[in-house]
Amino acid sequence: MTDVLTVENVSAGYDRRTVVNECSLRLGEGELVALIGHNGGGKSTLLKTISGLLPCRSGTIEHCGEHVGRFNASKRVGRGLCLVPQLGNTFPDLSVDENLALSARMRYKREADRTAAIADVYELFPILKERVRQAAGQLSGGQRQMLAISIALLKQPKVLLLDEPSLGLSPALAGQVLAKVRQISQERDTAVLIVEQNVRDVLRVATRAYVMQSGRITLSDSSDRILQRTDLFSLL
Repeated sequence: MTDVLTVENVSAGYDRRTVVNECSLRLGEGELVALIGHNGGGKSTLLKTISGLLPCRSGTIEHCGEHVGRFNASKRVGRGLCLVPQLGNTFPDLSVDENLALSARMRYKREADRTAAIADVYELFPILKERVRQAAGQLSGGQRQMLAISIALLKQPKVLLLDEPSLGLSPALAGQVLAKVRQISQERDTAVLIVEQNVRDVLRVATRAYVMQSGRITLSDSSDRILQRTDLFSLL
């Protein structure tokens, strides 16, 4: 399996405080990998650093064979490295269709290509097609997450970073969102690195997982083996 994301000894933080300490991980093509750990452990900060929203203080970030540590977030998106943050990336006053059309215009020059790309995400998330004229701010929490992921998919990412996509959702809706994430990685050959607090649920859909504690990666193993650990929740 070819690695599409390699993070080596990366440190980052805010002002003088270091939050991420010499973290290393890798992500293979089409792989779904979970990043789990206790709240405040640095998981979201690591995703922001990988995506370019925070500067990398030390270490290297390589995406599809290219060192991107000095690229800004916009340039990384253009290379196919996209983050869907906790609060999503939708425009609440615009309709579902308007949100998608705006994202598609940023990626595709030809109208026919934009139409085809939007039709493709509607096929993945049929519920959004039913809400096509509805304002994004009026969608349910699960539907907003689906829209945020769709907006990212229109950028044709090779690596998709998801920061707690099931946050605040009911167990049923959280399960639906995680099932769609697995479908994206399996059917679209998009590598996904997902931060998620629903630990058991995300480990059931991921192939591998990293455990992050106090800003450091302390464990890396297959999801199955981590699920079987009797001390699982002491790690979190």
